[in-house]
Amino acid sequence: MRLKSFSGVSPVTDAVIQDWKASVTVEAPLNDFNLMGELLRYPHKGISTVTSQKLGFYLLYISEEVVWLALFDSRIPTKTERLMIAAMEDVVP
Repeated sequence: MRLKSFSGVSPVTDAVIQDWKASVTVEAPLNDFNLMGELLRYPHKGISTVTSQKLGFYLLYISEEVVWLALFDSRIPTKTERLMIAAMEDVVP
């Protein structure tokens, strides 16, 4: 699998740039999810492992605080939003 780079640096750099370009806060959760997918699919296993682990530490820190923002992201299908709400309601504090 060969990922194409638009920045001229690397596909991983492209994924990070795309993630940080979110101008709307509600887009951050989906962008983080997509970035993790890109990192996990990166063909160089060593880079893929290290970068996805580092992003994972970041996601553990913020996920509970901002995951609800994804409900306002127009890119998320209504069916997925309903599943997210159901999952949030099942969580015991």
